[in-house]
Amino acid sequence: MVIFLNKINLNVSAMKKTLLILFLSVNTISFANESYERLNNSDIILSKNGKALEVIFDTKNSSPVFKLTKLGEMLDMDFDYNTNEKAVIVNFKDYSPGPYILTVDDEYKSEDVLIYVEEANIRVIDRRVFKKPVYQFKDNKFKIKVYENTTLVDVVIESLHGDVLHNKKYTSVELDKTVFLLSEEVGKCVVNLNYKSKDFTKAIDLL
Repeated sequence: MVIFLNKINLNVSAMKKTLLILFLSVNTISFANESYERLNNSDIILSKNGKALEVIFDTKNSSPVFKLTKLGEMLDMDFDYNTNEKAVIVNFKDYSPGPYILTVDDEYKSEDVLIYVEEANIRVIDRRVFKKPVYQFKDNKFKIKVYENTTLVDVVIESLHGDVLHNKKYTSVELDKTVFLLSEEVGKCVVNLNYKSKDFTKAIDLL
């Protein structure tokens, strides 16, 4: 399937708007005085005092980015952490009680660790790994590959001004068979994907 993106300029009520038409065709802090015990998930270690968390990650050819969010507020927080070659260590001893999500984000995957902070300790509630979409480019065309075979993918393509060019749900198999073709008049767009309740955004510039 090929999706062709083109644009036509129209004046509506003295305001200039862009209309895009799609044609579808087939084709360390290191806590020196802390001791750690390994949880059932061998990649997460909790300190014995219950307030520090170490998450071991795969850093092959990438430098992970770390983010902490408190649920209910959904705002990225400034937080104190330290990393070594294989792990990030976060001390939650000064955090208010409640649920938090620690996100470890690298080039190929994004990982969320759901943590509940209590007065005396913290509990790891859940851990989810999301494979990131892979983009393939050729000339003014691109494909999107999603390696999550059991989920629907919401695909929203927007202009740089926020106009929605395309909005459709795909299975990963359907998406793998779809080619997005940008006309020279469009050239640039922003692709927003959502699957498994996770958002992924990619700016595309094929000019």
